[in-house]
Amino acid sequence: MDFPTPKPKNNFSDDPLMPLALSHRSPHLLTNCDLPPPLQLFTPLLFDDETPSVLRALRLSQSRAREAEERVELAAAKSARLASMLLDESLRISAHRRWVLMLESEVSALNKRLSQAAKEDGDGAADFAWCIALALCLGIAGVGFALGRFLF
Repeated sequence: MDFPTPKPKNNFSDDPLMPLALSHRSPHLLTNCDLPPPLQLFTPLLFDDETPSVLRALRLSQSRAREAEERVELAAAKSARLASMLLDESLRISAHRRWVLMLESEVSALNKRLSQAAKEDGDGAADFAWCIALALCLGIAGVGFALGRFLF
């Protein structure tokens, strides 16, 4: 079957009202936005045996395209949800890291205070030991002086 190739008509002209005239086409014509508009319109009387199979293939193609669009929308929603979950998790991890750093600095400050308190306690014990040693020496000297005074 060799069909004559029709010459494409120029639907666009310099007339600014042409789009308004084109928009008032009959509503019973259905067009597929995925395919270019047909070059010839056929009436149902001119359909041959191949036309129902072509229409069925077109219908299946459109349904597959709709299903693919739905899958793309679902994948985009899933990806957005995973991205928000990843962002929430990274924010939580960052907050925990900062909390751990703050706790480590607090522990370091407490250790420093404890070591300073231990040094101060050690200095107080040394002072106390010097006082006891001085008192003991003075006591021994006093006892020796008292014994020497009363015995001689």
